[in-house]
Amino acid sequence: MPQAGRAAAWPRSASGGAGAGRQPVAPRRAMMTDEPADRPVYMLVLADLEDREPMADYARAMQEFGLYEKNAGYYTAFGRPVEVFEGDWPEHQPIVLARFPSLAHARRFWHSPEYQHQVKPLREGAGRFRVAVFEELPVPARIDWSARD
Repeated sequence: MPQAGRAAAWPRSASGGAGAGRQPVAPRRAMMTDEPADRPVYMLVLADLEDREPMADYARAMQEFGLYEKNAGYYTAFGRPVEVFEGDWPEHQPIVLARFPSLAHARRFWHSPEYQHQVKPLREGAGRFRVAVFEELPVPARIDWSARD
């Protein structure tokens, strides 16, 4: 886990280069333990929507169950880019970015029976979703793009 004054390492793909070959990046070892992170985390949801209709019921259920609030989480960004600076951003690919006070809080949200059995199934058939959790860096953070974990 990055510490103040220490550079955060850019994740590398299984093939060695950052993003090379577009292979999945294994979670950092610190994130694979059962110990909660001692700093806030961000849950990033990348959606590739094919059918928006199921998302209305999903959004309603998220509101009704109040799962973010119960786990001290909140949205920090949602939707499509305000502006694209590089590359393209398909119209059907919104994001959700939520902040939680710790990895334990994010896990409690994600693995809760309410989310897994009552809310998450409502978005089935809506598209493909990728969900990952990232640690918040200390401010100000310095990123070392060449470092390895």
